[in-house]
Amino acid sequence: MIDFYLPQVVLADPGAVSHVLLNWGANDMEQGAAAPANEANWTAQYASVLDYVHTRFPNARLYAAYPWRGGYDTEAARLHTWIDNAISTRSGFASGGMDEAVWMKNDAPASCDANCVHYTNPFGATLCASAWRTALGF
Repeated sequence: MIDFYLPQVVLADPGAVSHVLLNWGANDMEQGAAAPANEANWTAQYASVLDYVHTRFPNARLYAAYPWRGGYDTEAARLHTWIDNAISTRSGFASGGMDEAVWMKNDAPASCDANCVHYTNPFGATLCASAWRTALGF
């Protein structure tokens, strides 16, 4: 079922992929304290996506970003913990990535749109790229 939702990436050699950067969850904060409502369900679904991506790119290290959204600090902190829980049993191939609550929040509103959901371009996009470089050790 997960194949239906994720795009199929066609590569001549999927084993040659060394890094996969994942970033989702900001929209899960949209409903405030009520969303996401179920930690076990959310974490299991997140973990299943990690597992799926790992099967598609078995030699890649997966890096999961920690999302942030303006006005949703509590929800962002909650998702940070849930993401850590999802990757904790997948440490052989998954790690935490960049944290939007650090770079985007600190440079808002210049780094993000009016609702602090999407990055501005070029300023926010440049900060995001820099945060990813740091998270990856470059």
